[in-house]
Amino acid sequence: MLVVDDNPSLVRLVMEILAPLYNLYTARDGETALERLAKSPVDLVVSDVMMPGISGVELCRTIKANPDTALVPVVLLTARGGRASKIEGLEVGADDYIGKPFDPEELRARVRNILERDVLVQRIREKSAELQDALETIHKEQEKLVASEKLRTLGDLAAGIFHELHNYMNMIYNGAVPMMELVEMIRDEPEMTGAEDYAEVVDLAKLMIEASEASLAITGELKAYAHQGANEARRMDMNDVIRSSVRMVGKLRNDAVIQLELSDEALTIDCVPSRLLMVYTNLTKNAFEAMGDGGQVTIASERRGDHLRVTVRDQGPGVPAAFRADLFAPFKTTKAQGKGLGLGLSLARKVIFDLGGELRYDDDYTDGAQFVIEVPLAAGAVEASSEAKVA
Repeated sequence: MLVVDDNPSLVRLVMEILAPLYNLYTARDGETALERLAKSPVDLVVSDVMMPGISGVELCRTIKANPDTALVPVVLLTARGGRASKIEGLEVGADDYIGKPFDPEELRARVRNILERDVLVQRIREKSAELQDALETIHKEQEKLVASEKLRTLGDLAAGIFHELHNYMNMIYNGAVPMMELVEMIRDEPEMTGAEDYAEVVDLAKLMIEASEASLAITGELKAYAHQGANEARRMDMNDVIRSSVRMVGKLRNDAVIQLELSDEALTIDCVPSRLLMVYTNLTKNAFEAMGDGGQVTIASERRGDHLRVTVRDQGPGVPAAFRADLFAPFKTTKAQGKGLGLGLSLARKVIFDLGGELRYDDDYTDGAQFVIEVPLAAGAVEASSEAKVA
């Protein structure tokens, strides 16, 4: 503890009161006190206000302005009474203000309270640092879970997409063989060919081009999903993300229908597209599995003020009431053993939560299961829409 005063009598008095309890150092003025603090830290500074050179108020201001000493408590002592002088000291950051003459018990009690408070504050800082480290660890583990769920979803999508690609490859092959035969006939027997043969070649070529374009579109969607950077946030229309998800997940089932009822206006948000794709892919796959054979999944979007709202509903049996309380908990699943880890909905909710939104199950919907997503629109999109309405 550092006692600062140009009055030796006051210094001796403070020493007599506090020395039995604390290790004390002294300084005769503000300049000496600052030199002492620069060499080694102390737990508390007790300073007179009225001193030559740097006053106690200026000393306190300097201590609090220096990052190295800003957390050191300062108690100011003064013979000047009144509310204004107390405010002057407190405004520069003093932790306490004691008028002279002071009662020894009062000085001891105030110093003790400040030091005990400082110990508690230090413990809180340490706990906060530990919690911050724990949160960073949790965040890293969540990133790993998101990545693992993404890989699992890719595996599920791959089976349906490769089946679709196989069909397109058959179309290309079945068009290429007769096309080659016609080309060879035109080359070898040009006098035997006519407009119909040329038309057939053109039709076969168109069929092959269409099949190739469809194949490229499918593989492009899968590549974008697989290689999108984990931290590459960008401005997107939520409707485009939904359409992209449907183009991929729709390949998983040929007997089910995905009905889109999307908003006519763009629903712009700032997001990582691949993460949102995982959300819609997971919800749609869950709907397919719940419905069994056939059925329809409906995805609808709309704007509600400065938020967007998306619903994903199916014609299945819905989620039993007993499972709803833990529906989004990690490793909780209504599927048979071995059919899933129970991470999909938990990670989906985390993705939406990170966007400042909410993903919930609609308890009031009774014709199947309905999940509701609500997310704030991008600030620029909200302002642009507001201006358009005014115009």
